[in-house]
Amino acid sequence: MLNKTGELRIISAFTLIELVIYLAIFSMFSLLIFGYVSTFYKKVFIDFKENKKIIRNSIVFDLLKRDLACASESCNYWNEKDFVFRKNHIDGQFTDISWQMRKDGIYRLLGKYDFIKKKWIKKNVAKLDFYFYKFSFFLNKDGAGRFISSVKIFFDGKEIFVRLRNRRVSL
Repeated sequence: MLNKTGELRIISAFTLIELVIYLAIFSMFSLLIFGYVSTFYKKVFIDFKENKKIIRNSIVFDLLKRDLACASESCNYWNEKDFVFRKNHIDGQFTDISWQMRKDGIYRLLGKYDFIKKKWIKKNVAKLDFYFYKFSFFLNKDGAGRFISSVKIFFDGKEIFVRLRNRRVSL
């Protein structure tokens, strides 16, 4: 192309072949980066989901430990068959608690329980979002069978051991 003075001026532009090559290189880099970002996102999402499950299970496990640490040591306030026990509060009040393991999760029942008739008078039910594999418990009674000295629970591969006489919880 000629300018006003008559000198030949060269204009540089992309040819079609150069443009195709640049687009192909850009596309390959974009695909590599997209693959890396999507793999990283998937890994972060899976880790977040696992951590959420671990935290939720820890909270349920801790709640069970706390309930057992305040449980009554009198055998009159325990129903071994339905795993119902009386939880004593510092102010002298009490709450009857049951932990029921069902196929769709764990249920925690609170309220008033008649230990003679073995039925609930008044109860509130809370479904805890926790899925377990194994649950069993053992009550250790004193020689006369009037008091419960300790409770041992095997709960989803973990063990809770609570001594009711001196209120010590150990794992």
